[in-house]
Formats: sequence, C-alpha cells, structure tokens
Amino acid sequence: MYHVSDVLKYGFCPKLFWAIRQEGSKSPQKFIQMNASLSDILVKKVGLTDVFESYRSIDPAVVKEGLLTKKAVVNGRFEHHSLRVKIPLVHLTQDGLDVYFTTLSSNAKVEDQRYLSMHIWVLESLGYPIHQIKVLSFNPDYIRGEELDIESCFLLRDTFIRQNGKPAGNITSVLLSHKFDFSETLTGMDEVMENEAMKMTIDQCPALNRCDHFESCFQNQYELDQNSIFFLTQSAQKRNFINEGILKLNQVPLERLEGTPLQFAQLMADRNGGLFADRVVLKHWLSGLSQPLIFMDFEWDTHGIPPYKGMKPLDVLCFQYSLHLLRDQDLAHYEFLESGDCRERFIQSLISNTPKEGSVLAYNAFGAESIRLRELGDQFPQYKEELDQIIDRMVDLAVLFTEGIVYLSAMKGSFTLKNIIQTINPELNYASLSIGHGLEAVKHYRTLVNNDDEDEIKEALLKYCKMDTLAMVEILSWLNTIVA
Repeated sequence: MYHVSDVLKYGFCPKLFWAIRQEGSKSPQKFIQMNASLSDILVKKVGLTDVFESYRSIDPAVVKEGLLTKKAVVNGRFEHHSLRVKIPLVHLTQDGLDVYFTTLSSNAKVEDQRYLSMHIWVLESLGYPIHQIKVLSFNPDYIRGEELDIESCFLLRDTFIRQNGKPAGNITSVLLSHKFDFSETLTGMDEVMENEAMKMTIDQCPALNRCDHFESCFQNQYELDQNSIFFLTQSAQKRNFINEGILKLNQVPLERLEGTPLQFAQLMADRNGGLFADRVVLKHWLSGLSQPLIFMDFEWDTHGIPPYKGMKPLDVLCFQYSLHLLRDQDLAHYEFLESGDCRERFIQSLISNTPKEGSVLAYNAFGAESIRLRELGDQFPQYKEELDQIIDRMVDLAVLFTEGIVYLSAMKGSFTLKNIIQTINPELNYASLSIGHGLEAVKHYRTLVNNDDEDEIKEALLKYCKMDTLAMVEILSWLNTIVA
C-alpha cells in the first residue's frame, strides 16, 4: 500500500522513494502550531452536524458504508490500485460528491494540483461522481480581537491561486478537466520496490549532493572532498562538468562559469589554499560598523490560529532573544525567554537592553529579525518608532558569505551560521548542546507549560540561542584577522 507522499517522492526521485520505504519514514516536525482540529473546523464551516469519523487503520469498506449511511465522512480513507488517500471531508449529495481539502496556507495554491489530483483519481476510480471541490485555507485578512472568531479565521476557497497572487482557475474545473492517471506511476513504484539494491546514475539524480541519501547512492564513485565539484553553487553546468570528468573546483574553466561572485569565490578559494576573501570589500564593510556592536538573534513559534489579540493567521510569536554587546574588548550578554503572550515584555526587554547607537548584527537579518520587529511594531504601534530605529541599524552578517565576499572551501557550499562557525572554530560546536537547531528549539518551547522539566528545558533553550550570537561574535573576530 502506498500513500500520496510516496507518489510525490517517487516523482521526485525513485531512489529516494525506495530508500525511505526501506528505512521507514519518520514523523516530520510540525512547523506550524495548531491548537484546533482542521477537520472539526471544516465540518463546522460546511455546516454539517452528523458525520462518520474515520481513523488511521480503518478498512475502506467501512468508510464506504459510513458514507452511504451518514452521507458525510471526516478524514475518510479511500483506496485504489494500492494507493490509499485520506480526504478531510467528503459529502454525498444528490448532485454527486462534494470534496473538501485543507491547507496550512492562506490560499489554495495551484502548485498543489497534482497532490489533489491523486485523491480525485482514487475517488473517481471507485465510481464516485465529483460535484465540487473546495479547499479550506486561512483568511489572511482576519485579525484576532479579544476573543477568537474561528469561523472568520478560515475561508472556503473554490479558486486556485498562482504564486504571483493571480487566480489560476476554478478548482473543480481545473482538476476535472486536467485529469491524471496514476496507474503507470504505481506500477513503476511496484517495480522499484522489487529491487534489492537500486542503482542511480548522475543523470537520474535530481539533487546531486543536496540529499541525505547521496552518499549511499554514489558511494565509491565520487570523493566528496571540500573542493568537490558537487559543492559548486548556482551552476546549471554542474551535471555537465561531472559527466566530463571535471570533479574538482580547481579544474573548472573560468570561462564556463555563469559568472556569479560566489562561484568565483569558490574556485579561487580552492586555488588559493582554501580561503578567498575580497579584502577591499571586506575592509570597507567592517569599517562601516559602529560601536558598540550588537549581535542579535530571535527564536519564535508560528501559530496557524492566532492565539492572542492583534495577531493574524500564520503570525509568529517571538519567545526568546539573545544579545551580545561588544564595546572594544568588553563583551556583555543579555537574554529573554518566556512562554504565553510575552510579546510586549519581549519588546520592552529588547528595547531596554539594546543600546541606542551602534550596529545591530544578525545572520540573515532582513529575512528574519527585521521582519519580526516590523510585525511587533504593527501589533504594538506604541513601540514602532523604537523598533524601527533598531531595524535601521541592522547589518546582515550572512551577505559576506552568500555573496562570495568571503569563502572557505571547508564550508562545502553550505552557508548556515552553524556550518560557518564550525568551520572557523570547531570548539563552538552545536553538537555539544542538547538543542542543536531552530525547529528543535521550537519543539522544546512548546512543552514548557506544566512540564516537570521546565528548568532544564529553559536552560537548554538559553544555551542554544546564546550560542547563535556568540558564534557571530567569533565570526566577526575572525573576519577582522583577515584584513589585519
């Protein structure tokens, strides 16, 4: 038996599908916190009161009987040609089957067409005539007041939306007029699973080294040293280079590059002993920093349903920050961590501990911390001016690496803060922490309330966030040595 996720993996890479089926799938970390059941909300939104409730291991024949009896099934399991699907809500009417899906998004995205088509294919293959198809999404215009209006928080969508925000057609019309037959795909999946050891070629690999299974696919075929061609970024030529036997960065002819500064930095680092630095640009960047230097990092949780006044669906709630302040050689540290609606206390503490002058450094500052501060300023306009002043002084430490101003071959094409600090100073290793990455921090934060291990969890969270800002301090110190 296969699930929709199996079909999607197979479509991306048959070997990935095979490997995960062999190993067994792991439950993914939930990025968006939901404090209510989407299926319950959907049933209420559609206006149904008497429904048959399905469950994980149910026999599809029982679901069919429940649909005939109750005329509506929640989370129904339907199966055809070894593909088992779960559909949030189906309602049998005199005109046919009304099918309802849910999404943790503010729109019914046209990119989900293939995903939805699998479910419709199963239903139609079982003989169910489809009347209409709708998708329950968050309402991006809803702002919570003192009380939550759960109905206003969601919308039933009947139109697909493109990434540019423009409509892409009626969902029912699109899915019923552009049908997919998944029989051949499922047969191909059966054939793949008959292999005891599935082999791949470079031309078949969709992700090259950007896959956890790369080494198992190509073990003993390629060396993944720090100057391997597999770590070349932003290049459409990489597959051609590999097939031509160009396997090291220093073997790449400069004239065949697309010409990005980052590619140039990677090649020159390999030719110059492992480090490339545009010292003129770096020195100019460093000279633009002003004392005291403020290193800032936030942790936050994303809420599907807004838990507090002034929040919208999919808003985030900042629950933690770490600040390192460096003035000459003096280093000070401030931190904040609370649960519940701590937004205003977070703001007050941050403003109090952030000097009114000096550069504010963050890693990916304008894709993370600055966005969070603007959101807080919108929710609490009485602090907007002071928060905007912090934003105005922000400097993004990441651009030095992502733009190819500085590159170390040992980074192996990875530009995360954790990877860079481990390359520069292996002693500052996140592996020594009980919490090692952001999603793990969120997972532990969600368990804080009424937890006997609250003190231990808080200590682990504080150490993790502190490591982020301490890593930035160390990186800046190392950058200064390059131009000294």
